[in-house]
Formats: sequence, structure tokens, C-alpha cells
Amino acid sequence: MAGLAALLSFGSDRTTTQTIEALSEALAPRGTDAATVDCGAARLLIRSALPKVHESAGTVVIVDGIAEPTNLFTRYAGFGPTGLVHGQHPYALILADPDGGGLVLARNLDGPPLYYARTTGAVVVASEPVALLRAGVPATPNDEVIARFLDTGTCDDVPATFFDAIRRVLPGQVVEIGRHTDGWSIRAHPCAVTNPRRTTARLEVMYALSESGGRAGIALVDSGPARTALLEAAADLPTIAAPPPVPQNIDDFLADLGEPAPDLADYLLWAAARAAGGEIDVLLSTGSGGHLSRLVDRIAARYGVAVRFPLREPKPAPPLAEALQRIRPAIAEALLYPRYGGGIDYPTLATLSTLSRAKPAELQRVWRTYLVQRWVRAHAAADPKLQAPQAKPLTAVSGWQRHAIPAAQIAWHVGEFVNAADKPIRQALRQPWLLIVAAEAVAIEQGEARPVWDITPGRLARALSRLGGKRFGNIDPWTMQVALELRGRLKLCATMLFSPMRYRQSAREIHRPREWACPPAHISVVGPPRDPGRAATDIANELRRTLPDEIFATLRGCAIVGAGRVLAWCGPQPPPAELLVRLGDGHDGAMIALSAPAPASGSRKTSRKPAKRR
Repeated sequence: MAGLAALLSFGSDRTTTQTIEALSEALAPRGTDAATVDCGAARLLIRSALPKVHESAGTVVIVDGIAEPTNLFTRYAGFGPTGLVHGQHPYALILADPDGGGLVLARNLDGPPLYYARTTGAVVVASEPVALLRAGVPATPNDEVIARFLDTGTCDDVPATFFDAIRRVLPGQVVEIGRHTDGWSIRAHPCAVTNPRRTTARLEVMYALSESGGRAGIALVDSGPARTALLEAAADLPTIAAPPPVPQNIDDFLADLGEPAPDLADYLLWAAARAAGGEIDVLLSTGSGGHLSRLVDRIAARYGVAVRFPLREPKPAPPLAEALQRIRPAIAEALLYPRYGGGIDYPTLATLSTLSRAKPAELQRVWRTYLVQRWVRAHAAADPKLQAPQAKPLTAVSGWQRHAIPAAQIAWHVGEFVNAADKPIRQALRQPWLLIVAAEAVAIEQGEARPVWDITPGRLARALSRLGGKRFGNIDPWTMQVALELRGRLKLCATMLFSPMRYRQSAREIHRPREWACPPAHISVVGPPRDPGRAATDIANELRRTLPDEIFATLRGCAIVGAGRVLAWCGPQPPPAELLVRLGDGHDGAMIALSAPAPASGSRKTSRKPAKRR
């Protein structure tokens, strides 16, 4: 698939050149070579293996698909812009007319996609929205399109895209872009009414075989009558089985497609084509929906596999509940810390607790919401409002240097850190040093981390979190439910009403999910540790087997710190509690702090004078 782009601008040559270079770089997956041509105020770009620019009487056209340039020029001269939509072959084109002073965009039938956007002093056109973003178009999400997508799963059937500033050319549509005295003029003609050829599945299979020279296959990404009919029509073709329904590279999928796609089958088809690239040329599958032309275009451009849909019929969904079950932690993280939507979607998040009993519509909404949140995260770098909050940095404590270590498998991580430490750290550890373990890290090690989907907040928990959550530190319903189970309803409610300070201290022992916390604390509610004293002793005993003898000999002791106080100490005479709390503070709760004396500043000077030469 070729990559088309154009810029209609009356700006400086420097700006025009930079924009064209950005468009060409973004369309690099579509071909190694690029050709550009100027036509009046427009500059056209085509990128492919063998880029061709067609010109006749000053009019220039670039085409992606099967079209006869001479016929296009003839029909344009005789019928105007609407004459560019004609014939039985799908294609997309960009035409520059110096007499008209603008551009004409057209998609015949369900040809390759085309997108356009208006910027300051220019209109930019490209085969993919990512190219327009590279050219400076803002990546602001389109609220109406996203809301419609989440509710119905419909997309790519209207000019509006997931990006607020970008529009698409619909199948069978012609769009004229020019400039008048009152500004830019964009005229979108009604879509042409076409009668696509009717063929049987067997004829489509034969056409695919002739097109691929026999290197064709079938992608089994769904079930039902359509799949059975396709298998019967193509019984001799090899089957390209889709990978197991465990979507682990969703970010790559969204980056290739540019915008979310509604069905799990779309991801499975993309994954199958990606795995089969280089082995087959044509992949047959079943499908329906206006987004299929975008899916086909991106797969062909990235992996050289042409996807065909002999039977475009509604298809039963793949086992979506099973797929969501396997990626539930990733979905919970995306829903707990949304980059879009203004807050947590509690009904959708609650569906994670009942995936096996959820209705198909509920499962589809979970999947689409997950895709939208991951898609928005991909563009978060350009918008500070969409960026994630950062964890509290590990600040210095006077006279001590500290190093943060992940929480899981405490003794093992400490041993790995010490063994991989550089020379200054190992020298510092030859002096008395301390190991400060957060209470949350111990609780995680003891299995006290409860994922949010395993917690079902009751009415009281939801009411208390809504009425008093902000007053007592933005406590969410899951954390409040765990607090009610641990403290008891009457005791907790009485403490909240009559002793707020005591309640705040007690609430600090239960850790709510935080985005920057170490897994699994970022999607779990972590309660207080069991028997901190024994846990500190067990950690010290395990360190005896993990650390080198000379390093363990200088270990002064192990402390477990939580809720602003020392819960346990294992070792000889403990340091002051204030020092242990300060050493354990300043980092995320699900971490371990290894604290060693800071090296003396400056070099040691000697009072000995150099000997005089005689």
C-alpha cells in the first residue's frame, strides 16, 4: 500500500519543507522511496517501493490502488471532481489542480483511507492520522466519537475521527479543498451510490489465490456460520491460527491502526497477519464494520499481507470473557488511572469482578474502554493533563545514603542489589548499615494484597467513601470495604465520627491502590502485615543466607516501618525511632530502603610536608 500526503499552504518554503519531511518520515513503513511534486500552492508526496506521480496539462494526481491515470484525467476534465469516483476497483487519490487552486481527495468504493486536517495557514492530507500528528496537528481526543464508540462500538462510518482536528474521506466520497478570500474552503460531496459486484465465497477465494500466486491462508479469529462457510469454500488453503486470546501487545496494535478498533477479532486478525508476514501474501477472514478498510490498509502497509473478507457478515465474538480474564491486571490499571473521561468508570471496573457472568454488551464495553484508555496514553506525552503523577522521590537524609529496592521477595532483591552494586556502595556497606522495610512490602510478601476485582464494596463502603473519603484522604470504595472488614462496621464508623485523628492514623495502615506503586500494589488494596516482629526476624535470617559474609556482618538490624512508626526491629540496640521513620520515608510504600552511612565529603588531607630536594 502506497502512502499519500499533501500540503496546501501559502506559508514559507521552510515551513512547507519541514512539514513534508515529517509526513514522509511518518509514512516510511509504506515504502522505501518517496516522490514529491509542486503544483501551485500544493505540494504532493507519495511514498512506496516505486512511487509514481502522474501529470497532465498541469494537473497532478497520485494514486493508491488500481486506477488508470489517463482515465482519471479524462473524467476529471469531463465531469469535474465527482468524475474521479468510478469503476469497480477500490483506490484513493489526491489531485492538485493549479487552475482550481486547491486539492481534490477521493476514495472509490472502499479504497484506502485518506485523512485531512486544517492547521494555521494550511491544510494537511495523509493516508494515516499519525502522519498528520507528526506534521503538527494536535492529538486532542474527540469526545463525541469516543462516547459513541464506547456505547455502540461503531467507528469509521462518519467523517469525524477519534482525533478532534482530523477528518476522514468516506468510501465513495470526493472532498474539494481550496482557498477563498474568507479563508479555507472544504467541500465534502455526498458519497456516491455504488453497486459493488456480488460474488460467491468460492470466487473470492479463487481471486485471492490468483492474486497471491498460491501463498494464501485463512485466519480463524471467530466462530459461527460465516467461518464454516469460508472453510468450506477454501478447504484447500492452509489455516493461519490466531494466537491465544491474550492481548499482550495492545500498544503495538493501536500504534499500527492509529485509532481503536471495536472487536477482539480485529486484534486477533492483526496478530495473525503479523505472525504470518513473509510466509503468505493474502489472508482470508470474515468480518463486518466500516473500520475494516483501515484494518486492511494498516496490515498491508506494515506486514505486506493483503486481507480479504469474502463474507462480510456479522460474526459471533471470540471468547472475550476468557481474554479479559487473562489481562485483568492490565485492564484494572487502565481503568483505575484513566487518562480520559474525567474519573474512574466504576460500573465498567465492577464488571471485572463478574466476567464469567457478565453480558456480552458489558464485556464489549470493558474491552472498548480498555482500548480507549491505552490509546489515549499513547498520546499523553503531548498533553501535560494526560500524564501520570510521579512517585515521591527518594530524598536524602543527613549522614545517610539510601537506595530503593522493589518489594517482592525482599531478601532476594536485597542480595541482588548488593551483588550488583558499584564499588562506592559496597565500601559503604562495610560500615554499619540498616535495612528499612515498609510495612506494605511485608504485607505484599505475606499475600495481603487484594486486587480490586476481588473486592465487592457494599452500600456502606460506597456511602462512606463518597461522604467522608475526601475528608480522610480520598479513600476509594475498595479500600473502605477492606477497612470495614478489618476494623468492624460499628468501630470504624464510631472512630470516623468521634475520633478523626485516630481514624486517620488507623487508615494509614491500609494502603489504597496508587498508580506509581510497585506491582501488585498499583491495582490492589494492601492491609497491615501479620506479626511484624516475626517477619523482621525471618528477613534477617534469609539475608544471612543471601548476602556475602562480610556484608552481613556489618548489618546493624532490620526495621519494619509503617504508618509513621516503627512496627518491628530485629537486631541489637535499635537506633532512635525518629531516624528509622525518616530513613523509611520519602519513597513509595511498597519499597525497601537500604540505608548506609554517606561517604565523607572531600578528600582527606595530610599535614606532612613534601621533602625538600637538596
